[in-house]
Amino acid sequence: MNEAIELKKEIINDLLKLIPEAIKEISTPQDQKICFVALYRSDYDPLVGLIQIGFEDVRQSNFEEGGIWMAWNSGDQPYKYQNDLKEQSLKEKEKRFINLFDPDEYYGEWWKQCIDVMNQVSMKLNDYDWNSVFKDITDDFVVYIDWEGLDVENGELESCIPKNKLMKLKEKGIVK
Repeated sequence: MNEAIELKKEIINDLLKLIPEAIKEISTPQDQKICFVALYRSDYDPLVGLIQIGFEDVRQSNFEEGGIWMAWNSGDQPYKYQNDLKEQSLKEKEKRFINLFDPDEYYGEWWKQCIDVMNQVSMKLNDYDWNSVFKDITDDFVVYIDWEGLDVENGELESCIPKNKLMKLKEKGIVK
């Protein structure tokens, strides 16, 4: 298991460098307030497959239309403000990491380990100086992990967003 621990640390460090670099490549409009960066993961990309920028006006409109769940649905944000990680060595590490566990066990230990990696990455990215990347961010700006089964209404964001930032979101009513 030492190999898994070392590889996990390596992947986390890689992601902490690669994600901000990929975000910097996204050209954002000057007149939009950015409220989040969603790191979307899936069965095919259990770490991060897509990085989506979230705009405050879209989040608010989605919230008014469909509540908390829609506010955090990154797929409803404009498609052209996203990027992915093209780093081949990361994909190779991801595959090696998954194969250290039983990759055939659907949502098994490999899935849980990937969730843990991404939650750690998200927590650390929430401490990043995003004002150096974006011209205008909201006072409740966060980085979070998104996926098809994200259950925002039952507290799933709590594992990837620091408590102080969650409190601000709760005060605004967009997180329970």
